[in-house]
Amino acid sequence: MARDTLSGALAAAAELPADLAGPLVASARSAFVAGMQLTAWAGAAAAAVVAAVVVTVKLRR
Repeated sequence: MARDTLSGALAAAAELPADLAGPLVASARSAFVAGMQLTAWAGAAAAAVVAAVVVTVKLRR
């Protein structure tokens, strides 16, 4: 479960000693943020492509 979701990793970390939980929480949060950034950039790129297509189509009419 800790590999699937941030909440799963946090739940797993709650059952570990503090010296092991800290690095797990930091790693899980870092991976979550990296995934969110990748998703945001992909969404922005898709929106830019759609906008370029719409502008091109509208300008040709």
